[in-house]
Amino acid sequence: MASINEITLPEAIRQIRITCGSHDKPFFFMMGAGISNPPVPLASEIIDECKRLAPGLQEPPGLRPIDRYSFWLQKAKPSPADRQAFLRKLIGGKFVSQANLHLAHILLEKRIGNLVVTTNFDDFLSRGLTLFGGQCVVCDHPDTIQRITLATADVQDIQIVHVHGTYWFYDSCNLKGEIDIRAERSPSTAFSMGDFLDDALRDHSPLVVGYGGWEGDVFMEALSRRLKRQLRYNLYWFCYKRTDLENLPQYLRRHDNVLFVVPPAPEGTHEGTIQRPAESPKEHGTAGGLITQLLPLSEEGRTEPTLPATKVFRDLIEGFGLDEPILTKDPLGFLSNHLSMSFPPQKGGTHDQDIYVISNVIARIERAKKLLTKATEANELRLQEVFKAVRRSQYALAIHLAAGLSMKDLDQAHLQDLITSLWDSRHGLDDHPEEAIRCYDLVLDGSELLLASGTGNSAIYERIANALVDKGATLDQLGRHEEEIQVYDNVVTRFGEASEISLKERVAKAFVYKGIALGELDRHDEAIRAYDSVVARFGEAPELPLKEDVARALINKGVTLGQLDRHEEEIQIYDNVIARFGDASELSLKEALARGLFGKGAALGHLDRHEEEVQVYDTVVSRFGQTSELLLKERVAMALVNKGIALGRVNRRMEEIQVYDNVIARFGDASELSLKTQVANSLVNKGVALGKLDRHADAIDVYDVVVARFDGVSELPLKELVAKALINKGIALLQLGRRAESTQAYDALVARFGEASELSLKQEVAKALSNKGVTLGQLGRNAEAVQVYENIVARFGEASELPLKESVGSALNGIGFAYLIEGKKIWLDENPQGARDRWKEAHEKLTLALERSPQSQFVIGNLAYVEFLLGDEKSALDRLTLGISIGGEKFREVELADAEINSLPQDDVFRSLLLSTPLQKEEQS
Repeated sequence: MASINEITLPEAIRQIRITCGSHDKPFFFMMGAGISNPPVPLASEIIDECKRLAPGLQEPPGLRPIDRYSFWLQKAKPSPADRQAFLRKLIGGKFVSQANLHLAHILLEKRIGNLVVTTNFDDFLSRGLTLFGGQCVVCDHPDTIQRITLATADVQDIQIVHVHGTYWFYDSCNLKGEIDIRAERSPSTAFSMGDFLDDALRDHSPLVVGYGGWEGDVFMEALSRRLKRQLRYNLYWFCYKRTDLENLPQYLRRHDNVLFVVPPAPEGTHEGTIQRPAESPKEHGTAGGLITQLLPLSEEGRTEPTLPATKVFRDLIEGFGLDEPILTKDPLGFLSNHLSMSFPPQKGGTHDQDIYVISNVIARIERAKKLLTKATEANELRLQEVFKAVRRSQYALAIHLAAGLSMKDLDQAHLQDLITSLWDSRHGLDDHPEEAIRCYDLVLDGSELLLASGTGNSAIYERIANALVDKGATLDQLGRHEEEIQVYDNVVTRFGEASEISLKERVAKAFVYKGIALGELDRHDEAIRAYDSVVARFGEAPELPLKEDVARALINKGVTLGQLDRHEEEIQIYDNVIARFGDASELSLKEALARGLFGKGAALGHLDRHEEEVQVYDTVVSRFGQTSELLLKERVAMALVNKGIALGRVNRRMEEIQVYDNVIARFGDASELSLKTQVANSLVNKGVALGKLDRHADAIDVYDVVVARFDGVSELPLKELVAKALINKGIALLQLGRRAESTQAYDALVARFGEASELSLKQEVAKALSNKGVTLGQLGRNAEAVQVYENIVARFGEASELPLKESVGSALNGIGFAYLIEGKKIWLDENPQGARDRWKEAHEKLTLALERSPQSQFVIGNLAYVEFLLGDEKSALDRLTLGISIGGEKFREVELADAEINSLPQDDVFRSLLLSTPLQKEEQS
């Protein structure tokens, strides 16, 4: 089965340009709701509105997204006419979204394609084309599909196909049954919507944007038929989130010609990961620790990376170097030309049919154009260049040009236009944080000028507050936390006493973000004071956004107290969260309640109060175990996993295993990455628990399930768990004395992840190789063990990351120890010089090992032993003294055991030296 092909947006645009350069209109656009939101709500938002309109109804369990949408829409709006009126209210009269305007801009050039297929009911795209002076052919019903002619060199019309209809008519497809019917062949016509899509997909490939891929709709049915064979051109599926891949069918995800354009992977540690010790040969599992509760991040600038439709289209415009639309390039010329095209031709020098005297209007426009050209000064010309760059999605250039403007010389109208244009540009600078900061500074400078001129309306103050908070979030991305804190202090200073709710929200967020930034700088006491400020100022506020910020502040304070090992105080904070939001009905506050309960359980675990810990996790499950909301389902899964870990810590292994089985039963069929990760966690932890019961064969079976179930996945958390399962399998096989199979398990891990670039997977590869080396040594295959250790050094010898440096140190130690023992054997073979040469090589390797792991008692002990064998007794004694101070009597036992291997006469002296070295007691302060 083919692997999932993930590529970045720049690489996708590069490939699309190559294909378009060699072929005429090779693509068509497949558009979904993501290009019209806002202002049109997404399916999830429509479901929420339908729930409000149909209160008291219970949703059947286990519904797919399309089934949930259909269920709630039919309950809230039973008849087709009801649904039509509902859609008209949602869509009619709304502004054209930016993404639709960008797509209209792209279509006018006709370089990529001139056909759009969409599941959307709105007419935004056709309105956008009309706005820019373009025309299009529209089909919104299967019976009119023959209006559409597929793109060829002779077909230049822009064509739009609404596969489910439009909001203008009651026979649009909203319910699952209606969508299924639309996907079938039509009995009333020889050429159906499905036939058309089959033809379109035969010679063209879609660029899919803003579309979730609902199984059963007419496009997905046609696509499933087409993907049974190779495509002429690659299909590019642009994913809003990386996790959107999870909801797509396997036939799509695993096709060689389907490329998924995904946002960059989130950086740093993810909430819900398992923190476990890195040293081998311990198993990965419950012995290592709880699922951690990291700082909860707000939705603004700190959540999972996304790839919105607007960015896709902006980058396509920039990548293809498209000129700006004539409407914005020459607005008066556009209007004059538009009127002239609609105006009857002259007959004998007169306009016989010019009853509205439009010729006079055209003449006035032309005069205005000439006067405007003369009146435009250098500063305004530069301003127009800024606007031109924005229209062409050249946002970095726009910022550069704007920085050279003299904003104080612009009139208020032009200054307002500039600020608005720059503010809209900020989303196009997501990958350029330094330019984004310049953009925020320009917006702030321009806004201050407007205030100074007396234009002090609330919208300007709100924009200043927003720009400051967003600038702080961007500084956070760059790790410039001191500057970030200053920005948040500015927000509080300027707007701390504001009465407007929008400004209060900015102040609350500034305090929350300041607390997070202070935590990054390890200034935890100050962070706690920042969170306290949120609660003190807004703790009694009735508005939902402020309640949410209070919840964030309390939870963040609890996490910070936990980082300081002040767990009793941490529990009090979570009890506060539970008391405040225990009866909340809003999803965001229910999620805060679940976080509070979960955090309390983890804190009790840190205090070894595991019985109480288990009870708290049971409360999470009882409160939210039947929820359909993903955020709450995640908390339930995490609580169950932590409950299993807690039970393991009090040696209730059978109950622990039952909990993991509960997770697997509840969420085993889930498609969301977060839930799949907890299922994989449960399987790995179940294997560890079975190992603790000496049921190693059963544990191996469980690890095999992990590998079979998640092998070939693209998501890093699942890859990590597959690697952990393989390492644990190797250790379990070793426990059963099946050493050769054990090394095969490590080889399987290296084969899968040996070329991985992610640090976590590199660490797993290093552990697997290290474990393999240890196992080969136990089998007496020292030469092969040395080869494995040399492999670790070759792979990671230049790594700067501490875990990999330590792995290299361990490998060098393994080589040095093997040489040490081999030298002793050579001595016993009556070759003293050969033995000394080998010990010198051992000393070289062990010295390098010590550079990477200066506190490793094993490296120190081996180095002491080889220095003794080389005759440097003083240095050996110093190192033994250090080793015993680090490792205590355990160190002494290990070194005594090593001296028994290939024992030499001089080992008696070494043992005496080792036994006479005192255990150093800590000095009294």
